[in-house]
Amino acid sequence: MSEQEERAVEEGAFRRVIESVAAGIVILQDDRLAWVNERAARLLGRTPAALVGTDPATLVSGDERARLADSYRTLVTGGADEDYGEYRITLSDARVRHLSVSATRTDWRGRPAMLGVLHDISRQRTAMAALRGSEERYRTMIESLNEGVMMFDEQARLKGVNAAAERLLGQSFEQLRDHRLGDWQPIGVDGAVVPPDRLPIAIVLATGRPVRHALLGMRSTGQG
Repeated sequence: MSEQEERAVEEGAFRRVIESVAAGIVILQDDRLAWVNERAARLLGRTPAALVGTDPATLVSGDERARLADSYRTLVTGGADEDYGEYRITLSDARVRHLSVSATRTDWRGRPAMLGVLHDISRQRTAMAALRGSEERYRTMIESLNEGVMMFDEQARLKGVNAAAERLLGQSFEQLRDHRLGDWQPIGVDGAVVPPDRLPIAIVLATGRPVRHALLGMRSTGQG
């Protein structure tokens, strides 16, 4: 087999590998798509032949076009070795698809170019939007309670309070957020100060079991 034939075989094998990966792959050069694999074409809602020679800015939403152009220029001029961006495109059937693009600098036919690897993150975006909506409803519900609510992390650091808790404690979250368990001086029903390791939050963190109906008088002697 001649050297030219061996090169052709290698190129054919390489192309088959590229076409079989579960990611879209594009090469961008001179502000145009120079090469597109089948997976990328499906993600972009077009055929490879229709995409080659296309300005990618026409595929993304208007407010993201400048960001895509900046990413390309930075990579091909050597300003960065890699870049990551998330873009939304509108398909021919009016559906919106969100794509992540991991980009690196490469050479294409002897000149600088950008290699982009595309993944469909539409489901993740939808899930994140639903989660944000759920969190917003949760915050609204907590804020509407007349009972004070205090939220701690696994290190017993205060992460949030509702307005009722601020009123009951006479301090804002900003004043309370740096407190540790040792800063709190709660008083039990017998009038004695409760040690930090006997506070309900300390018991919950240590045992994983809930503490219910604990009656404490609370005051803070920490910096505030």
